[in-house]
Amino acid sequence: GGAGAAGGLAYTLTRPATRRLGTAGDYLSGIIAMASYVGFALAVIPYLGGPRMLGDVAGVVIFVFISVLFGTVVGKMIHDGERLKKAME
Repeated sequence: GGAGAAGGLAYTLTRPATRRLGTAGDYLSGIIAMASYVGFALAVIPYLGGPRMLGDVAGVVIFVFISVLFGTVVGKMIHDGERLKKAME
């Protein structure tokens, strides 16, 4: 839940600025939201009994890979939603 809140908060705070960038901003919004989500999750995992991954090379690779890969997917969904919203106006 906390990771979802972190991702949603990051999206809400950065979306007004990234909206002005058009399509690139849609994808950037997705990557920012996913990076916040994954960063929060990686920070909390050690407190739940899992391995400490932040600051580790493997943790950084996982963070970047997941943030960019899934952030692009989220950005595509944002982009399609914005296009649909404009078409319905």
